[in-house]
Amino acid sequence: MNLRLVLAGVLVAVVAVVVWHYRWPIVNSIRPRHLPTPLVAGQYLPRITALPVGVSQAQPIGPAPGHFLLINVFATWCGPCRSETPALKRLSDDTAGSLLQIVGIDQHENDDAVLRFSEAYGLTYPMFVCRDEMTASILGVHFIPVTIIVDPSGVVRANVIGPMTYEQMRKLVQQIVGPRAFRA
Repeated sequence: MNLRLVLAGVLVAVVAVVVWHYRWPIVNSIRPRHLPTPLVAGQYLPRITALPVGVSQAQPIGPAPGHFLLINVFATWCGPCRSETPALKRLSDDTAGSLLQIVGIDQHENDDAVLRFSEAYGLTYPMFVCRDEMTASILGVHFIPVTIIVDPSGVVRANVIGPMTYEQMRKLVQQIVGPRAFRA
C-alpha cells in the first residue's frame, strides 16, 4: 500500500512538472498574445467607440456623411506625438470647414492630461480618450502616433505609422481628399 502511494505521488509530481514546463503554449492557446494587424488601405474602418474628453459615455467614431475623417492616435507623454502636434494644429486650421474632419484619440490617459495637452497646443478638433485596449486593438495600433484617413463611405485610404510633418500631411490629404480640403 505504501508503494502505491509513493508511485501515485511520483506520477503526480511528474505530471505537474510536465504541465509546468509546457504551460506557456497552453496559456497562449487560451489567450493568444499576438499584435493586432494594422488597418490597410481599402478595408472598411471597423466600428470603434471612445470617450469624448469630459463625457462619460462612449461615442462612435466615423466619418460624417460626405466628409473624410483623419484619426490621429496619440498619447500626451509620447515625444514623437508631441513633435507632430503643431503640424496637426496647422492642418486643422487650414482645413476648418472643409470636407476633412480631424479627431484625436488618446491612449490610456485621463481627461485632465488630454485637456492640458489640447490647451497647450491650441487644438480645436474633438479629442477622445481610449481607456481600454479595444480601440487600439481594433485599429491595429502597435506604435504611436498613427494617422488614419477614412473616406465618406468608411473605407480606409491611408494608415501612416509614425510622426508626420505638415508638408507630409498636406500632401497626403491632397492626394486623398483633393484641394477642396483646404481653405483658399
